[in-house]
Formats: sequence, structure tokens, C-alpha cells
Amino acid sequence: MAAPSTERGYPKLFLDLELTPYLDTLNPTQLETRTNEIKARWNTFSEFRRNERGGLIEDFHNALKAKSDAQRQVAYARTYRGASDDNGSDVWRPWFGLYEEKVRRLLRAWRDVDVSCERLHMSREQGRRGDEVGKWLVGLLREARSEANRIETWMRRDFDALRKEAEARTREVERKRKESDGDEDIEMADDNSSGTGQRKDSQGGAGDGGESNNYRVWCGTVYLGGGSFGAAFLWLQVDETTGKIVNRVVCKKASYFQLWNAPHFWTNGAPGLTGDISNTLPTEIQTHLSLRGRPGSRSTVEMLNYSLRLEEKSADLYLEFCPFGDALEHYNGGHGYRVAKQPKRSQRPWEDHSKEYRLYPEPFCWAAFLHLVTAGILMERGQLKKTGADPDWSVIVHRDFKIDNVFYGVPDVDNFPMYPRTKLADFGLSIAIPPNDTRDVKSLATRGTEEHAAPEMQARLKVAGVARRQSTRTNVWGVGIVMFSLLAGEYGPCAKDKTWFDWRDQDRREPPELDASAQAFYSRELVNLVMACMRFNDTDRPSFDHLLAQIRKHTTPGEHDRAYGLRGLSSDHPDYAEKCAAHLVPFKADKYALGLSYGESGFEEHIDVTTPPAELVGV
Repeated sequence: MAAPSTERGYPKLFLDLELTPYLDTLNPTQLETRTNEIKARWNTFSEFRRNERGGLIEDFHNALKAKSDAQRQVAYARTYRGASDDNGSDVWRPWFGLYEEKVRRLLRAWRDVDVSCERLHMSREQGRRGDEVGKWLVGLLREARSEANRIETWMRRDFDALRKEAEARTREVERKRKESDGDEDIEMADDNSSGTGQRKDSQGGAGDGGESNNYRVWCGTVYLGGGSFGAAFLWLQVDETTGKIVNRVVCKKASYFQLWNAPHFWTNGAPGLTGDISNTLPTEIQTHLSLRGRPGSRSTVEMLNYSLRLEEKSADLYLEFCPFGDALEHYNGGHGYRVAKQPKRSQRPWEDHSKEYRLYPEPFCWAAFLHLVTAGILMERGQLKKTGADPDWSVIVHRDFKIDNVFYGVPDVDNFPMYPRTKLADFGLSIAIPPNDTRDVKSLATRGTEEHAAPEMQARLKVAGVARRQSTRTNVWGVGIVMFSLLAGEYGPCAKDKTWFDWRDQDRREPPELDASAQAFYSRELVNLVMACMRFNDTDRPSFDHLLAQIRKHTTPGEHDRAYGLRGLSSDHPDYAEKCAAHLVPFKADKYALGLSYGESGFEEHIDVTTPPAELVGV
């Protein structure tokens, strides 16, 4: 038996539909009268009729959204290899086949709008089919039929020639690139952040008066949170002569029980298989050691020290403290960014409600993008510049990108200093891919949050007939998932029980389009880059170098700037306060800030008194 229409939200769907043509023509009093008439009419329907009508309206709304999504997907797929504007500079362009697939989907979407309009129109009482709602539905029906016929005629007439032209142009572009050995070689300026600078994020001279460490004591701990692979606790270091906080460190107590027999999570064989714990490290620790102190490493959460206890299948990792929490915490923190808390936007995603609700400001999103891409480059080759990179470097594949694993540290004074620095965290499921890796692809089973995993992380999946290896492009996918979450106000396009991607269905292999609110609010340049990161074929995704070049292009003052001049804006600039206010992101206060009075911080009230371990002395 179908659920009652009230439980399924049908009364509101019916009201919205019947009011739509009148919203711009009636005054508030007339609208109220019309609303009451519509509600009274709904109450005369039987439960069967309500469910029938509500279901048809729901199908109509779904068809409109699918059409809107398909239009936007065609728009970004127009930049394919061999397109008229392809000069070979964008090596990440998708193949013509993706464009063709998107056009065919748009054709089907218009046909679905046609059918759903007709069914809904015919379901209305005969005497009402000529009213304003009926005329509006007939207008949509005619538009849908006309557009579908136009696309069908165009494809039948021109598509074969367009495909051949694209293939020929692609061959010519690739021939020229080979002749000039012209694969992208975007040089990057060195990030001035050294390991020393990194440590100043969590430890500093603020208020310490240059006193000796003999007058400093560690106080702890306070539980911060945990999951299936460990728990995190906070330590504060206090200068006893001033009573001020001079350092803060997070101790992650990691458990390796679940990884004990998995060779790719260890540097020299899994202890559960070799029986030897004397000569191996978890890849999580090795990853931190490999990245620590390198230019660009401030885009990751740094490990300051560690204590290995493999006889207990565990370890303590001493990590920098990120005072502004993680991206999931902020997204859920009541600041108004969640679509689930924005009813009009969640119920009518094909309409623009960006002026009614809060979305993350575009400069903030560019800032997050910049730091995540920097982390991706560092994992790819161990340094920021392409020239002189170590040919034997093992690519680090994070394998657990999601907003839970993105943290906000102290601001970067050189790039978007008005926002906390975005940092990639939790390398517990990372693996190292050496050059010419010979491991069986299937042995690198999916780990982490499965619904956020890139296609090539699905062990049973073959792309273009070949099982793909995980690579730096897998990290590109992960960056795309995080950025999509920020732009969409949702927990990625792969949220549990609401998964868009279906790897077996070719129509559901590419990322979903953002809703109309996000499309209207964000620049096309930002949206296109984010969507490109999540393409099904890893070879169709942009490289990190290309992403960085585009981010710099669109955040550098000038005609291409989409970050409102905020990337390098100094706090001394006369417009600094005004521009920051216009693109503000609220964050909680740093309640354990360096230089703050320990007694006033409230830390003492929450601690579970613990003896400071020796490893903290090393910090």
C-alpha cells in the first residue's frame, strides 16, 4: 500500500505547481486567496487521486532537473579533444565520445520532459486544462518537443562529420605535441614554507618571552574525536612563567589491527604475513616522513613525531593542531551551508535560490582548491617544480579524500590570508606507487569511504577493457570530490544511499551537475575545473599542474580573476576589510590560540590528566 500523500510531500508539490504561473502576476492578497482555493481543491481529492497526481508532479520535477543537468553537462563537454578551439594546450580535454554521450542524454531528457508534461496536463480536470497552469504546461511541452526534434535532426545531419573532424584534429594535435615534446610543463614557484615554518603553525613565540623549555610543561589530554582506525587527543604546552599557551599538539592513537595482513599498507611487508615487526613502517607514517619539511607541505597536516608500538599493533602520531576543525564539522556547524537545511534549494534544485541561502564564497573555494592541488603535486613527485624531480619517487595515493579528512589550519599569509589554510589529513589508508609498479591491480582493494572512491579504486571495474592502476589522477578525483562537496553544500555526489555514480551504467559514470543555485553563484571557470576532476576515465581528468595553472590564472588580479583580488591581498590594503566582509566565512574562535592565557582557555576543565610521553619532548 502506498504511503499517504501527506507523508510524501504531495500537498506542497501540488500547491507549488498550481501557483507557479501566478507568482509574478498576483499581489500578496490575491496569492493568499489563490493558495486557499488550491488547498481546498486538494482536500476534495481521494487518497488514490492525491497519490496519482503527486506522483505525476514528482516525475515532472525529476524530468525538469534531469534536463537542466543534461544541458549543463553538454556545456562543459563541448571542450573535447578535436573541438574547433583545441590547440593542444589542454591535455585533459575529454574525448569526443563524452560530448556525444552528453548530447544523447540531453535528447532523452527533453523527450522525458515532453512525456511528463503531457501526462500531467492530461491528469488535470478537463475544465482546467485551458487555465494558466494548463497553458504553462502546454508551452513547456511544445518547447521540449521542438528542442528534442531540433537536436535529433542536427545529430542525424552533422554528427558523423563532426566526429571525424574531431578525430582528425586530435591526431594532428598529438602529432605536433610529440614533435615538440610539448606535454604540459608548467613550472611552479617554490612555496617558501619550510619545515620550520610549518611548526610555527602550532608552536610560536607569541607570549613566550623567549624563556627556556625548562619552564614549559605539557598539559593534557582532551579527547577530540575518533573512528575505526584510531582516536585523537589534544596536548597544550604552557609557559609556567607567563601562564600562556606556547604550543599545541594532537596525538593520534592509531590502530593497525585491520591493516596487519595488508602488504601495501607497509613499507617492508605486512607484519601479519612476515612475522617480523623490526624492519617495517606503516605507510601512514612513511608518507608523513616523506612529505615533512618539503616546500608545499603546509598544505598537509604535518607529523611532528611518532612512537611505534607494533607489538601492540598500534602507534602514536604527534600531529600539528588545526584550530578551526575539519570541513565536515564546519559544513555541519550551523553556519547555513548545508543544502539539507535549505528547503527551497533541496526541493527545487532546478531553480536559482542563491540569493536566499548561504553558499561558500567563491574566493574561499579557490583557496581550498589551491591548497589541495598543492598537496596533490607534492604527493605526485615530492616537490613543487617539475624540473629536477626524483625519477624514483613513489607516488602517494591518499585513497580517502572526503571533507572529513580536510582540516583548517592557521591562515597562509601569502595566499588568501583572510581564510584558514586548507590542509589534507589522515594518510592512514594511503599507498605508495613506485615507478613500474608490478603489483596485481586487484590486490589494491578499495579502502576508505567506498562511495567516495575513484572508478579505478573499484577492483572489479575495467575502464575501456583494461583494469586501471591507481595513480596521481586518483588523487585528482579525490580533490574533485572535496571541492564538489563545498560547492554543492552536500556530502559529495556519492553520499551513502544517494549514490549518483553507477559504474555499470554508462549514463551514470560522469559526475552530476551542480544545482541551479550553485551554477548561478559560482563562475563557470571554477565549476568546469571541479567537474573535470571527477571524469570517469582517469586520462580525461586534468593534471595537477594544469589545475594549478588554471587556479593561478583565475585568482591573479586581471581580466581572468574570479577571486575578487583576494588571493594576495595584504591586510594593509585599504580595501582589505571591505573585501573580506563581502566574502566572509564564519569560523569558531581559536580557543587555544598561542599566547592565550591557559587559565582562561577552559582547557583544564576538560582534561583527562595524563603523563606527558617522552615523544612530546622531541616536539
